[in-house]
Amino acid sequence: MAPRHTHPGKRPAVSQLSTAQIEKLSHYQLDSPSLPQTPPGSSTPSRTGSPASSNGFLSASGRVPPWWLQWAINPYVALKLLATPVVLYFNWKLVTPYVAPDLPNPFAPIFLLSGYIADSKPEQPRYAKSYNDLIFLAYYIVFFSFVREYLAIKVSRPVARYFGLRKEGKIVRFAEQFYALVYFAFFGAWGYFSYWLQQLIVLVLGLEKPRKDYNMLVAHHFITLWLVGWSYFLNMTIIGSAVYMSMDIPDAFFAASKLLNYIQWERAKMVAFGTFIGVWTYFRHYLNFKMLWSVWYESHLAPEDSKQWNWSAGTYLVSWLPTFVFVSIFALQMLNLFWYWLIWKILIKAIITRTADDERSDDEDEDEPTANEKHD
Repeated sequence: MAPRHTHPGKRPAVSQLSTAQIEKLSHYQLDSPSLPQTPPGSSTPSRTGSPASSNGFLSASGRVPPWWLQWAINPYVALKLLATPVVLYFNWKLVTPYVAPDLPNPFAPIFLLSGYIADSKPEQPRYAKSYNDLIFLAYYIVFFSFVREYLAIKVSRPVARYFGLRKEGKIVRFAEQFYALVYFAFFGAWGYFSYWLQQLIVLVLGLEKPRKDYNMLVAHHFITLWLVGWSYFLNMTIIGSAVYMSMDIPDAFFAASKLLNYIQWERAKMVAFGTFIGVWTYFRHYLNFKMLWSVWYESHLAPEDSKQWNWSAGTYLVSWLPTFVFVSIFALQMLNLFWYWLIWKILIKAIITRTADDERSDDEDEDEPTANEKHD
């Protein structure tokens, strides 16, 4: 039998460990994207993160999605899907001029905008609605899923371990906030059209560990997607872009404060959190009320020829739709006020106790112990 006590500064030799101890060590100290093989007859250990199992990549809930959704959590599958149309596009570009010079490239709409209006100004290009927009949208959902999972596996996990995080639950949370910071800070302007659909896939597959406000978060995503979809159909894309701006920019500051919290930089965390509250107040409340005012009082300024339901002309702004949009934005504001109340609870607690913890999160310290805590 393997000895139960070893020198505190040394790990026991592999030959001294029991089979169960080897499984525990290999499971909890794994940094590669695939789990170790287990001895015959033993069960595969469970994980809370999203790196791969022996049969495929797992979501945070431990489920393996069906084969047609593997791209959502496996960056290598997503990369293959992303590269295929690009390769086909350039093959077409190189070969077709010698065969059929005037034949349009059928692979371009997959990752390039379609429906360009010929008489629009080159410096201000305009695009008509097209069914190809759905293909374009799907491509970039896969793209941002790839970015998310690649950052989680190859960047955020090593960074988390560098700063001393060992519990799997905190590493998963760190990866979520790391991606949020990167996305909102760098990809927000480019990725507005696909982020919320990708987030719905994240919620459905359980790629993130649920918080206490999980139902509120799902409602928030659906309402936002609803609003942006209608802004597309009603030719009110400025409102849709404004909704994204008001939602996304504060989240970058929140993600930064959460990352500082995980690595326990207390003073920097408090400064970042105070900045976040100011940014949140301006974007998610002041600007949101400005949008409500605009929808209620300025809808009449829309061109008269757009105030009809005419599918062929692409105009759908009938008289009752502004009220419909107003109610949707108002519902979004109610959710924002709920989170605003939680934010102020955190701030008041921070002032009293000098600690700032996210009220929405489950107790992440009650996570699975690390290898050093488990093996005996």
